[in-house]
Amino acid sequence: MISEQLLAQLEKEYGLLLQKVESDIPIQFQAKSSLSLLKDEEDSFYILKRIPPAYFKLSTPGDYFHGLSLFIRQVHAHEIPLVNYLFTQEGAVSLQYQEDYYVIYPYVSAAGYSGALEEVRSTASIHARMNCALKSMDPAEVDFIRRKIKNNFLTDEPLPVLLERVKEKLSSSQKNEVTKKISALVPVVEECLFSFDEKLYHSLPAGVAHKDVWPANILYDQNELKVILDPDEAMYIPRVRDVMYSIWCFSTLTAEGRVTSPDLISANAYLDAYVRAGELTTAEVRFLPEAAIRIWTEDFLHFMLKVNLSRNHIPGLEEKMTYLTDAVAARSAWGF
Repeated sequence: MISEQLLAQLEKEYGLLLQKVESDIPIQFQAKSSLSLLKDEEDSFYILKRIPPAYFKLSTPGDYFHGLSLFIRQVHAHEIPLVNYLFTQEGAVSLQYQEDYYVIYPYVSAAGYSGALEEVRSTASIHARMNCALKSMDPAEVDFIRRKIKNNFLTDEPLPVLLERVKEKLSSSQKNEVTKKISALVPVVEECLFSFDEKLYHSLPAGVAHKDVWPANILYDQNELKVILDPDEAMYIPRVRDVMYSIWCFSTLTAEGRVTSPDLISANAYLDAYVRAGELTTAEVRFLPEAAIRIWTEDFLHFMLKVNLSRNHIPGLEEKMTYLTDAVAARSAWGF
C-alpha cells in the first residue's frame, strides 16, 4: 500500500509529484513482486520497487546501494540499455521510508519475451556487450563490489558444507511427503558435487555481472532487446556462471512461463551470439555444462536451508528439483 507520506517523500527526494495508479500493473511486470505503478502530473508513468529485506542479510544497505549505483553508472556510461534507476537529488540510488528501501524508474512501454530466437540472440549480444563494459570498471570499484556485495543465495560457503547442513536439517525435521522427496534427491546432489571441478570453476575469469539476465528481466521491441530490468543482484561472480545461467533460462522457459527441458537450439543460439559480441575462453565454454549442474546444486541447497520443511507443500520445490535433474541429464547433450 502506497501511503501519502511515502508519496510526499518521493516528491522531496526526487522532485516528482506522483500518485498511485489504481489500474493493474502492465502484464510484463506482473511476474515481479513489490512493484507499484505511479504517474506524475504530466501522465508519465513510473515503477516504484521495494527492495526485499533479504538483500541486506549479508550486505549493509549502505554498501548494497553504493555497489548498485557503481554498477548502474558503469553500464549506462557504455550506453547499454539498462533500466534507468533515478538518483535522488542528493545522488543516492534509493530512498528509505520507515524500515523499507525503494528504487524508482520510468515505466518502459515494451513487450515481454515471446520465445523468438531473434530475442534470444539480441539478449545474448547485449549481455556480452554489458560484460565487456564491466571489464573496464575501475579496479577499486570492482574490489568494493567483490568484498561488500553478497547475495543470500550465493554465499562463499563450500557446497559440501551446505549439503551437510541440509542433511542435518532433514534428520531433525518431522518426516512428511516433502522431506521424503528431498531425502530421495540427496544422493543425486552428492553425485553432483563430484561431477564438476570446483577448483577449475573458481580459477575461471570472474568479474562484476548483472547475474540475473533471464526472460522476465528483459523487454523487447520488435524482437530486439529494448531494456534490461532488475540490476538488483549485480555482484562479483565467475563469468561462466553468469553466462550459463542466462543460457539455461532462455532454453528452458517458455513465453508463458512454463519450465521445460533445455532446448538445445535456443541454448546454442544464445552462446553463439554471446561469443560473437563478447568473450568466453575455451575453458569456460567447455565448463558450461558443469556450470549448469553447479548452479542448480547450489541453488537447491540454499533453497533447502531457507524453507520450512514442516509444510506439506513448498512453493518452488518441484521446479528446483526439476532444474537440478535436468541439468544432470543434459550434461552430455549441450553440444558446446
